[in-house]
Amino acid sequence: MTSFSRSLFPFAQGLLLAGALMTVPVLHASRSGLNNIPTADVSAPRVAVVHVYSAAGPGRETSFLTGVRTGFSLGEQKFEAGVDSRWGPGAAVPAFFNAKWSLPAKPAGSALALGIASLAPDRRRFGQPQSYGGVTHDFGLARVTAGYAVQAGNNAGFAGLDRKFMVHGRPLVLRGDILEIQDGRHWLSSLGLTYRLNSSVGIELWQSHPTGPARDYTTVKLAGYIPF
Repeated sequence: MTSFSRSLFPFAQGLLLAGALMTVPVLHASRSGLNNIPTADVSAPRVAVVHVYSAAGPGRETSFLTGVRTGFSLGEQKFEAGVDSRWGPGAAVPAFFNAKWSLPAKPAGSALALGIASLAPDRRRFGQPQSYGGVTHDFGLARVTAGYAVQAGNNAGFAGLDRKFMVHGRPLVLRGDILEIQDGRHWLSSLGLTYRLNSSVGIELWQSHPTGPARDYTTVKLAGYIPF
């Protein structure tokens, strides 16, 4: 096995793990971000972040998805790419893709991001891709993110904030966000948290509240971090 093949082997393991864990009990791609919106963050280089995630609530079918993403950089500009699979509800979608470009901005502590999500070969079964731009700024007390997403029939402004605390030597992040849904007719807000259980495993949990006739739902995501 060549050195290049050896370097890719753990990443391939991550892809297999994503499929193997699909039976663990959201609707959103595994791109880095807050609860329901993207941020200017990107994943660390040479680390496969493997996700299994699910959303459930009254009056809705439970969703089951898996995904994997990683980051890389060129100078000060950082990039992220990932692929997800939806196993339910409805027909399975084996692959839909996301990518992000992040670069530092002024004032210090700010970063800009341009990205695309939900890019699927079969749009009839999965829906239209979403393009977005946003900025994240660290104010010290908390980080604030704001941006706008463009999608056929569902353009959306979004905003959110997060703050990190150290609990037992590991990062606990409290976060909340809000975005337009149904082409601006309603809003979806959420509150949640993330916590790194150890260097290899993290968990994310949040509650979402849509306006209109839809009801609240809960999203749970388990993440594994695999260096390669």
